[in-house]
This record gives sequence, structure tokens and C-alpha cells, in this order.
Amino acid sequence: MQVSIGRIAVLASQCCAIFGLLLAPCAWVHAQLSSSAYRALGQKDLRQNGTNMVDSGTLSSPNALAIDSEGHLFVADTSNNRILGWKSAASFQNDAAADLWLGQPTGGHSNPLGIGAKGFVFPLGLAVDPATGNVFVADLGNNRVLRFLKPFVNPSRVEPDAVYGQPDFSTRGANSSGITARTMSGPRGAAFDRAGNLWVADSGNHRILRFPASVLSTANPAADLVLGQKDFISGIPDHGDAVSASGFNTPVSLIFDAQDNLYVADFLNARVLKFPAPITVDSLATNVFGQANLTTRGVPQVATASSMAGPTNLWLDGAGNLYVAVPNDNRVLIFDSGAKAGSPAKDVIGQPNLTIVTANTNAFPRASATSLAAPADVKMDADGNIFLADSGNNRVLRFPPSSKAAAGVLGQIDFAGNGPNQIKPGSINAAFKIAIDYSHSPFALYVADSNNNRVLVWKDSARFRTGDPADLVIGQPDLTTAVANVDSGGTRAPTRTSLSAPKGLAVASDGTVYVADAGNNRVLRYPRPVDQSARITPDAVLGQPDFTSANSASVSESSLHSPAGLALGPNRDLFVADAGNNRVLEFSAGAGTGATAVRVFGQPSFLSSTQPNGASAQVLFAPQGLFVDAASNLYVADAGFSRVLIFPDTKDAPTTGLAASIVVGQQTFDASVRGAGPAGLNVPLDLALDSTGSIWVSDEGNNRVLMFPSLLTLPTAGAQASFVIGQPNAFTASSNYNSPDALATPEGLSAPAGIYLDRRDTLYVGDAGNNRVAHYLKPVAVVNGAHFQASVPVGRGAWTTLFGSGLSTETKLVHTSTLPTALAGRELVVNDEFKSPLYYVSPGQINLLIPSAAPLGLQRLAARVSDTGELLAGGPFSIAAYSPGFFTEGSTGTGQARALNQDNSLNGPSKPAARGTVVQLFGTGQGPVVSPVVDGQPAPSAPDKTVAVPTADASTCLNHQPALCVAVGSKLVETPYSGLAPGLIGVWQVNIKIPADFPDALTGNAVPVVVLIGGANKSNVITLAIK
Repeated sequence: MQVSIGRIAVLASQCCAIFGLLLAPCAWVHAQLSSSAYRALGQKDLRQNGTNMVDSGTLSSPNALAIDSEGHLFVADTSNNRILGWKSAASFQNDAAADLWLGQPTGGHSNPLGIGAKGFVFPLGLAVDPATGNVFVADLGNNRVLRFLKPFVNPSRVEPDAVYGQPDFSTRGANSSGITARTMSGPRGAAFDRAGNLWVADSGNHRILRFPASVLSTANPAADLVLGQKDFISGIPDHGDAVSASGFNTPVSLIFDAQDNLYVADFLNARVLKFPAPITVDSLATNVFGQANLTTRGVPQVATASSMAGPTNLWLDGAGNLYVAVPNDNRVLIFDSGAKAGSPAKDVIGQPNLTIVTANTNAFPRASATSLAAPADVKMDADGNIFLADSGNNRVLRFPPSSKAAAGVLGQIDFAGNGPNQIKPGSINAAFKIAIDYSHSPFALYVADSNNNRVLVWKDSARFRTGDPADLVIGQPDLTTAVANVDSGGTRAPTRTSLSAPKGLAVASDGTVYVADAGNNRVLRYPRPVDQSARITPDAVLGQPDFTSANSASVSESSLHSPAGLALGPNRDLFVADAGNNRVLEFSAGAGTGATAVRVFGQPSFLSSTQPNGASAQVLFAPQGLFVDAASNLYVADAGFSRVLIFPDTKDAPTTGLAASIVVGQQTFDASVRGAGPAGLNVPLDLALDSTGSIWVSDEGNNRVLMFPSLLTLPTAGAQASFVIGQPNAFTASSNYNSPDALATPEGLSAPAGIYLDRRDTLYVGDAGNNRVAHYLKPVAVVNGAHFQASVPVGRGAWTTLFGSGLSTETKLVHTSTLPTALAGRELVVNDEFKSPLYYVSPGQINLLIPSAAPLGLQRLAARVSDTGELLAGGPFSIAAYSPGFFTEGSTGTGQARALNQDNSLNGPSKPAARGTVVQLFGTGQGPVVSPVVDGQPAPSAPDKTVAVPTADASTCLNHQPALCVAVGSKLVETPYSGLAPGLIGVWQVNIKIPADFPDALTGNAVPVVVLIGGANKSNVITLAIK
């Protein structure tokens, strides 16, 4: 049955009654903030946590290379805890992504033990069995060697099949059963001889082990030969004697020549030894490179053509020339095949001559095609191409035969790039402090990207999306450089425009930005950075006499040592956590270069920086974060003593000697226990206050952020937190507590550092261990606007209710015929893209329509301030094609339906529907209709049916989609109409006909009714009165 015009008029008169449920209050218990981050900077999504947005084409400290007989290239990507493989060493394209990876589940993973017990912790050595093509990896941090079956034949297999040095994959400790022929300690290298025996540089035991080819496929095999020790149970450097031809001090790699002579890189003895074949337990080296003879060690103060300050990996070319990678000398030395002890190298790669050893010579701070920084390995393919693991530049280079300039690069986009995992405009390496400039709209966001030696600037803090690149950078010439004191030309000295490990940030009301340049022992003041048109430049420096000094030894009222947190008081006085001097200094408003502090906290005078022997109310130990409230109370994250101290009314405090009046995180002022639970702290790094005065603390050691009461109810000591972010409760402390794979999660934290509460009381966390800034909003509950059932998806185009707190400062209801997308100064946006039509806005509830173009599945919904875009509340929610729900009396979603009888009277016990008549049900979440209506517009007067076709046949309803059926009691009934209610917005009308032969036994005042639509999408159970 279709709705008549007359019936529509009656229906319109009932509109407020139908929508009454939408406006009904709902008892919803809410937390202060959502425990799930809404968005993040520094990562592509809320699960990644690698340094600088790691992917399958980036590298971080590559330390070893191997090329198999088929020309495949393998790279030990050490700091990313994985092995990467490229199909062709000779022909890869620059910045090519790896074709496979080992030890991680995907190319975007980089955590230690990324695949569990069979994963890596700093893999350092590689070898390929020439007989099988199997790859062997020296897994340094797990004290073992792992075998991977021929990877390019098994490209989807990322786990090893055999382990050496441990009895099983689960055992990881050094010398797990003592020093034996079966154990290892920090192995760094591996190689095969011509017989297929595996040799391992067991570095921590200062020995070389041989595992016969015959035992490589047996469980827990034992070595049959040891070199460098007198037996299998000894592990002393140089076997406890003077430097000799038979001992080692941290051997790190080895290689055999065509005659099976053995070469060993003896790292701490600064030499390479050659042992003639055949190798026995009594073998003595007969030649040495890097030293004058076999009994000397040491490195000259000035490098020479023969010296090597710690050789690592080796290569021998077809002519017998020896290539030695020397990371500490930033070069690869090439020795003639006939070189004797003490002979100089005949050539060098990475330096213009044999006496220069600077990093990235003639290119610093960037890299180049001819320079190196800490090269760790050198290999050569069958065509004579040379490959270098340029560890300090986080890349692999390919040099054509006889060339000193690389022609190919992996891990960087060009030859100038050198940051770990490629420095990107949006990547972060250990985020510290965050701050927002509210002086002008849009409001700029600043992030101290500490390990990238820069401060990143996003021009609009309100509208960035997860993974967005920064717009500006402070401390670097561009957004792809990350070198400390980048402008110093290699001297590492500070300059006016450079930074080194910035930490604290503070923004004044006029947009002036202060940066704690910790590595340079200074604080820089920048006129509003987003207004500067060229390189962002400060106009003043505190803690140093000029922009080119970085002094830290002297202690005075104007000196700084590793400054951390910054805070501006209500009178614009600047407070600086002078961490290295165990104090906080206060500088007058507007203090410029060379200014002296007016107050000191934590030390008895301006000339003292003593690390205290014990905690008290007057001392500080390595203070970090600061906050100053409107009453000039100073809050200090006293990290060294695992507490927060509160110093009262600093504006009237004496120059020195003010004692703290409250301690948080400890039971008394003289306690300094690294605690846990709701009252304990473990190295707190920062703190902030929200608009109610609640105190938020980043508790790094417990991987969480805690909220403590305001001063109104805060006890003098022993306060207990009432809310926690980063953990499921106040009694756990795991990094990324709910992660199944050691990656980040929206709920977990890892070593949080700086925190910032914006003016809307949403929280930003410098989640340092996850290399991101996570943003937490006020929590919301998003439910079907008809039945309010939790954990049920809402429908496209359906009425939806969002519950929360602090959503608005006013209450407004739409009285127009169409719905706006902004109401009471608020917007509701799906995925930061699709604006929702709004019907009702109040501080605790918003009623909206889900945009019909919103994608299905798990999405995000956020409440924003409509003019500035500032986020208020939001979180994840699910959208389904169908989310059937029907309005009921009493605003509960159950019981008596809000329905009209055939005479347009409200159905109910006093007006039951007669058998043989039509009843009109009203709901939402009906799914697609034949003629889609613009969001927020009324449905047309002509009937607009659902795509789901009504049926009273059970088989059709279940097996032929899209279909719809209605069960009244236990009977499927005829449904003359299912579609949009004419003249109303987003309301689903379902007309059902009560059968004339409806059984007496099923009649009554509460006959259950349920609708099934689009397969398995079931409505709430409602009731009708039927007589």
C-alpha cells in the first residue's frame, strides 16, 4: 500500500513524535578522553611505528651484503631487524623497493623479533651457501645464526628453518648453556669454505667456529673446530695473552680465498689476519693488514694508508686483492694481493686519498656518489661491480668496475640522501614536544622531531590527516635532511639556523616560538615561523653568548646544559628545564640573547648544578617537562626522581630556595622509587593541564599517560590517577600493550615523551617509541538513531545519534525543511571528508544523517568546530549498507513501535490495529533506494522504494537478495510498501498488512515484529498492538 497525500499530512503532524526518540537523553558513561587515537603524524596509519615511515625500499644502518651465484643481492638492514633481497644486484633501479624480505611479516615492519621467536634482533652478518643457495644470517642480538631456505625460490617464506648457536628458536641468551661448541655470544659474521663448511665469527667469545657441512641440517649442531681459543669452553680476548698470531679481540667477519686461506677481521685489534690453509685448531696467522706485525695493535692518531680503526667486512677479488671496510675511517681500503705486514693500501674507495677519513668528504652533511659514512661491508659481483653497505648513510651503493663514483643506490632517492629510512617531509624519529600557535587561523602545529634534529611545522593543526607531510621545517635546509647542526660544514658546531636534538617547545600568544635546542645547550627564540618567507631563523638565543657556541661546562644564571621542557607563565616569563644542571630557570618576559635568569628552582643558587644525593622538596634531578598555570604555579616533571613537583605562586617566589608544596608519583618528598600503579611514576617526561585543572603526565617508563586530579582535590603526596591512556588499566605497563605483532596500535603507547592539551582539551602525545604524534579526542558513542544498540553498524543515509560530552556550548534544533551540515558551530565529518547533515546539537548529543557517499566498513567520525575545523570528539565506527532500526515509544528502541494504524492514529494498546488492515512502521537504515535523495533533503512526494524488494516468502527472503521480509509474531506478512517516507528526511516507512486470518493466539498488546533486509541484517524487535 502506498502512502496517500492525506496520510502524508497526518504523518507530518506526527513528525515530532517520531523524532522524539532522536532527541531523547541517554545515560552514557563517558571517559575524559578516548583511549584510542583518532589520527597520527609521523606514520602512514595508526599501526605502523618504524623510524621515518619505514617501507620495503628504505634502509637503516645496513651492515652486511651477500650476492648469490644467480646475482641476487641480500642486505642485512640491521636497525630495521630484517634482511632485504633484490632480484638483480647488477641492474636494480635507484631507490628500488626490495623484492623480498626475511624476518618481518611485511615490508613495512621493522621491530625486533618482528615474526616472533624466529625474528631478528640486529642482524649483522650474511653468507650464502654456494652449494644450496640458502642464506645464513648472524643474528647478533639473539646470539645465533639462522638459515633461510633459498629465498628467491621461496619468496613468501620469511622465517628461518634452522638455528645454530642455540638449542631452539626460543632460546636467545648469550652462551645459553655456557661457552661450548654449540653456543655463541653476539656473532657478527659467517662464511663458507670450498667444502661447504659454515664458519662463524663468534665475536663475543673472541673466536671462530667451524660447523661441518654434514651437521648443518641437524638439530643443535656442534662446531668441530675453534680458532682463537685453546678449547671450546674459553672465551677470553686474545685467549688471555698478549696480541699474537693466534688470538682475536672481537673478530667480526671472515672470508676464504680460492685456495681456502682464511682472512679474519679482528676488530678491536684493528687488523686483518691471514691464516694459510688448511685451517686447524693450532693455525697461526702468517700475515697481517693494518698493523706493522702480528704482535702489535692500536690505531694512530692520524690515519695512514695502512691503518684501520676497526675493520669490519672483507672481500677478495679475482686477482687476490683484499678489500677492507673500515667504518670508523669512512673508507674501504684495497690491499694488493702480495701485500706484506704493514704494507699500505694501494687504493681507497670513499675518500679522495689515503690520509683523509672524514665522513662524506666534500659533501657533508649530505652524501654523494663518491663519499662514504661508516661503510660496513664490501662485495663484488661476477662482472666486477663493487657493492658497499654505506651504513652511516643508510644506503647500498653500486660502483661500476674501476670507478670511484657510484652509479646505483638503494635506500635513498638519490646520492645526496642519507637519513635512516629516507628522511621524509612527514616522517618522525622520536617525537618529543608538541605545541600549537593560536595567534592566527589556521593554527600551526609544531613537533620537535628530536632524532631528526628538526622541528616540523604543519600550517593547519585542525585539518591534517594521518601521515600528512609537514609544510615547513626549522633547523634544516629542507624537509628531507636530518643532520645535527647541518650548516656547520662538518664541524658539528651550532649555527643560527641549525638544531641538534630539539626537545621542548613553547608558543607565545603572538606566535613567537621557543625551542629547547638540547644538543646545543641553548634555547632559541623565533618570531612567528609561519610568517617567515625564507629559511626560518631565530632572533635570540638563551644559554649561550651567541649563535655559534654550545658551551655546557660553566654554571651561571645565563648558562644551560641539555635544556628540555619549556613553559610560558601568565606574564610571559619563560621557564626552562635545565636538565643537565638539575634545575629550572625562569627568564623575564622578552629575555633576549645573553639574558640572565631571575629565579632558579631545584638548586640553592645560580652557581650550583649538583646532582642531588636524595630527593627532597627543594631539589631536582634531570627535570624534563614543565607547565605553568594561570596562578603561576610551576609543575615540573622531575624525571630523575620519577615524580612531579608543584612549586606554588612563582611570581612572588624568592630568587632561590622555593620548595615544592606538592609531589605526585611518590608517597613522600624524600622518596624516589620508580613506581607503577595509579600512584606511581617511572621517568615522567612531560605534563600538561586541561581546562578543568586536571594534571596529565607522560609516564615514559610505564608506556602511558596518566590523569591526576586538579589542585582542588590533589593531596600533598601520593595522589592516584583516575584515568590512563596507553594501557588497559593503571596496573599494566607494556609497550603497545594490545599489539599482536609489536607494531603500534591506536590504543597503545611506547615510551611517550612530550604531551600537549589543546584549547579544546584534546590530547597530543609524542609517542617516541612509535615515532609518531598520536592525537586523542573526547570519546563518542555512535549508534543507530532508532534503537541505540551498541556495537551495531549504522547505515548509509541513516539517522544516527552521537553521544559524548563537551560536544557543544549550546543546544540547537533544525526547524527548516532541509538539514544543514553546520549547526551550533559544529560539524560532523566522516573520514575528514564527508560532512553529515545535522538535525540536533547539544553538549551531550548530536543527531545526524550518515552521508550516503561514506564508504562501508570501519570508518572514523569526528565532531569539529565549523569555522576553525578544530577537532573535539570522535572515533572509529562501522558503516553498513543496511542497518535496520525502528522507532519506538519510550525512547528505548524496544517495546511499542512508533507506528500509525490505517486510520493514521498512533498504534498502541488503546488503539490496536485490526486484522486485515495496514500498519505503517517508521525507522531508518533501509539501505539504497531506487531514486537516491540528496543528503539532508526531504524524500519526494512520489514513493521512493527500497532496492530491497519486499516478500512474504521465506525462501525468497533468505536466498534471493536484495530482499526484505517482515515477521509479525511467527508469521511473515505482506509488505505493500518499503521506501522513504514522503516529505520526511531519511525516514524509512514500511507498510505491513495484518492478515485477515491472523491467529487469535498471536494477537495482543505487544505482538513482536522484526524485519530482515539484505540478507542477515535484522532490525530491533518492536511490538504492535493487534486485535
